[in-house]
Amino acid sequence: MLINISNNHSSSWQTNQLEMAINKYESIVDFDFPRIDPILSEDEINEISEDYYIKIIPYFSNADRFNAVHLMAEPTFTFCLVSKLLKKGIEVISSTTKGEIKNTKEEGEIEFVKFRKYSNF
Repeated sequence: MLINISNNHSSSWQTNQLEMAINKYESIVDFDFPRIDPILSEDEINEISEDYYIKIIPYFSNADRFNAVHLMAEPTFTFCLVSKLLKKGIEVISSTTKGEIKNTKEEGEIEFVKFRKYSNF
C-alpha cells in the first residue's frame, strides 16, 4: 500500500506513475494535502507533521516491504515528517519528473519519471 501525501491526488497521476505505484504497492490511499501557512513556526510545523505521523502509523501495523509513503509537500514539513517516518522504519518516496519548457513564459509539460526513496544520506 502506498500512502500519497501530495498536491496531486492519485486519480490525477499520469498513467505510468499510477501503474508503477500499483505494480509495486498494490493500492494507494490519498491523504489530504496539508495547508502550510508560511508564517508558521518550526514548532507548529512539527505539530502538523506529528498529526500526520499519528494518522499514518495505523496503516503500517502489518507493514511489509511493499508499503511506503509518497511525500511531496512544503519542504520543512516534508523534512520533519520524513525524519519521523524513517526513524520508525517506514519507507518514504518522492516522485522524480522531467520537464520541457515550451516558450519564454516557462509554460511546459512535466512528465513523471520514477519514484525515489528518501533515506539517511
